[in-house]
Amino acid sequence: SGLGGDELFGGYSIFKQSAWLQRLRWLNLLPRRSRAISGRAIQRLYPGVAGSKIAAILAQPTVTPMSAYPFYRQVLSDEQCRELLTIAHLPPNRVSLLLQDLPGFDTLPVLGRTTVDEISTYMQHVLLRDTDQMSMAHALEVRVPFLDHELVELVISLEDCIKYPVTPKRLLVESLGDMLPPEVVNRPKMGFSLPFANWMRRELREFCDIRIRQLACRDSFNESSVLYYWDAFLAGDPGISWSRIWTLLVLEHWLEKNDVN
Repeated sequence: SGLGGDELFGGYSIFKQSAWLQRLRWLNLLPRRSRAISGRAIQRLYPGVAGSKIAAILAQPTVTPMSAYPFYRQVLSDEQCRELLTIAHLPPNRVSLLLQDLPGFDTLPVLGRTTVDEISTYMQHVLLRDTDQMSMAHALEVRVPFLDHELVELVISLEDCIKYPVTPKRLLVESLGDMLPPEVVNRPKMGFSLPFANWMRRELREFCDIRIRQLACRDSFNESSVLYYWDAFLAGDPGISWSRIWTLLVLEHWLEKNDVN
């Protein structure tokens, strides 16, 4: 599997965003209140997921690539969780807690530290887990050569200027010379997204509607907010993507399957 290529060589947009935030360190000279007001203005201009995350990042005590990282991997924002739940206080951000347990990486270049964060969170807890489960279900042994520890140690220590993704996975592509044809190198990045939004509005509509209403009736959830989010998703609200609703549906399905009341 090529798993690890994006994380090591800057194939995700999060690497450009981290480098961008590093250049915007001067934002911390502004009062936090001013940054928060600017963030809310951006959120009104761009009412989708990206706008809400920018607003949350700018409202932090300090704006750095590391303080911003947990927001990139957060499905539901703290504000959304407070609207959906009836509990008084939210638990600490899980991604932040995972990163607190990674001492010794603070001296790495920004892109190297972003790689460590990606490996320690999304890649380890989602991508590698999914690869193992899906391959073992079909009796396949999947190897991940990009995660050879010596290669990882080398690449995370390189200066940002060597790895900065002017083009996708620049360092990896350049290391292969003329082995890759131009149409492969210059092809737009293609993810592995599935048409969940269409399915949830059509073929899975009944499945989703039943479970979202069951979840809304649970004591821990604010019924009106849960149903509002569901209706907003069905109406195409850009701030309520399918993944935010799917998270709630999977939770309810798990609770039901395990007889948790």
